[in-house]
Amino acid sequence: MTATVEVSPDGDLETMAVEMEMDEIIYNELEAEAQEEGYDSVEAMLEDDMLDDADDEYYDDVSSSTKELDDGDYLVTVSADNVDPDGSDDIDVTVEDDMIEFEDSGIMDDTGGDEGDEMDEFDSQITVEYELIMPGEIQDHNADEISDDGTTATWDLVNSNEDSVYAESEIDDDGMPGFGVSAGLLALLVAVASLGLYTRSS
Repeated sequence: MTATVEVSPDGDLETMAVEMEMDEIIYNELEAEAQEEGYDSVEAMLEDDMLDDADDEYYDDVSSSTKELDDGDYLVTVSADNVDPDGSDDIDVTVEDDMIEFEDSGIMDDTGGDEGDEMDEFDSQITVEYELIMPGEIQDHNADEISDDGTTATWDLVNSNEDSVYAESEIDDDGMPGFGVSAGLLALLVAVASLGLYTRSS
């Protein structure tokens, strides 16, 4: 699972996206979950779950897709455009002078740290990465890794002990607009993946 966040120089979150690659067993679990909740498709369930996580004006044009890969796995993508960070209780973006700070304090609750201890037995089979692309060179952060060019921070959410995702960078006016992440959506996908792995190992 990969969540990618790209922050624009003015602090906007113009698009949100989460991708999850899974095998047929786990995808079938996701389909079963959608049917149990009364949805016509996996896409409809994920879109509704994303909308439920925020105020009415937080997301616009939510969409999702499922692609069957050549190896038989599935790639599920959920995204939204025109994300307003002021509508989120967890995401905080601060722009001051030539610096910008980004913090997501909700993403760790269901995927890492103390709250993610129930995931321990699946750690070797599940990866959940948070990739934050800042509009300039990162000056301060709590990430696991920083890219060679200094603009991208990456966290391993399953094994992280941090309380939040945080990075501060310089502002580069040539930066691109970007992404925010729904903690609830990631929690749903992690839970489904766990269920599928548990079923397969039982």
